[in-house]
Amino acid sequence: MCICLERFINWEVQMKKYLALIALIFGVNANAALITSIDEATIADGNHSHSNGGGFAGVGYWFTEESRAVVEFDSTSIIGDSSGVLSFDLSTPGGLCCGQDQNYLGDFNIYAFIGDGSVTDSDFFLTTTLLGTASAAGLSVGDSISIDISSFLSTFNSNNLGIVLDPLGANGGSLTQETVFNNFRIDTTSVPEPSSLALLLLTLVGVGTRFSKKN
Repeated sequence: MCICLERFINWEVQMKKYLALIALIFGVNANAALITSIDEATIADGNHSHSNGGGFAGVGYWFTEESRAVVEFDSTSIIGDSSGVLSFDLSTPGGLCCGQDQNYLGDFNIYAFIGDGSVTDSDFFLTTTLLGTASAAGLSVGDSISIDISSFLSTFNSNNLGIVLDPLGANGGSLTQETVFNNFRIDTTSVPEPSSLALLLLTLVGVGTRFSKKN
């Protein structure tokens, strides 16, 4: 009875050591970060803005003008991260420009570009890297839109990341609709490297082997 109890205690001690090692492995390789936008604007037709800063950016139309939300992030802390989600919230019913008293309820494309730390009118045209498509339909104030941008982040290595929201609805020249978003953010978490996963597997095998030998 004493021998069995002693073996159990020894096994428990070993298990604690292995668990500590596993925690260390994941602590070193798991790199979680939350970053928020550093500049935002609603750019119309690439030559002027309907809003600047304040955390807000809108997408939609004002008569013949097309509005695109443009934001930039300081992405230094997420370089090398292998997964991430871009999110933003519906902020204001209607737009930020005079006469835009309705929400834009259509779809919009989400593009990424290499930024420079601040939004300019010409960023309106930086729509070559498509991240995905979202819809403003059915949203209420405070609702969030999220899109997985992991595949893009896995190869992105710039200190500044820009995002453009480009409306897809047809503009017949009489629309005064814009949907305004805020709280632009990116959540990232790095997946452990294969070498770390292999080490974890070997650790678990070692635990099982040692316990079997002791019994």
